[in-house]
Amino acid sequence: VSLLVRACGTPAPVETQDPKEILGRVWFDKLPATRKDPVDVWIFLGGGIGIEDKGSFYKFTIEMFDLERRGSELEIAFLQDGKKAKTTFDIKPCDDKPPFNRCLTFSPPLRGVSKLYGFAYDDEMDAHVAWGRSVRRTAEARARER
Repeated sequence: VSLLVRACGTPAPVETQDPKEILGRVWFDKLPATRKDPVDVWIFLGGGIGIEDKGSFYKFTIEMFDLERRGSELEIAFLQDGKKAKTTFDIKPCDDKPPFNRCLTFSPPLRGVSKLYGFAYDDEMDAHVAWGRSVRRTAEARARER
């Protein structure tokens, strides 16, 4: 049946990626054109910690949160205000906002965020957001100090 459907011009479904792909990747709400453009960046680290970094490269706020991931489910506790959130997510290859090639979708939205964008490989991120690795290193350092 699927061969018949594909032959008739209906595209094959986009496969959901391994939920572990959420970890260690830098997720953006949009592509910043310059280091002064505000952007909302989320980083979910192994070890049960995550960081939301809001602002530009030069002026930003960081909020840390505890996280527990079970498959494609997240339970998050924001450390500053103690608020909690539960969501499910999926990660798929996408071309919604080039040059990003990964989409992370939350249901229900996570603090108002329903979709974030990322890159499959660090060298792709480096080509478009030169400071992406720096943000991740900062997040990792903050997580270790916790």
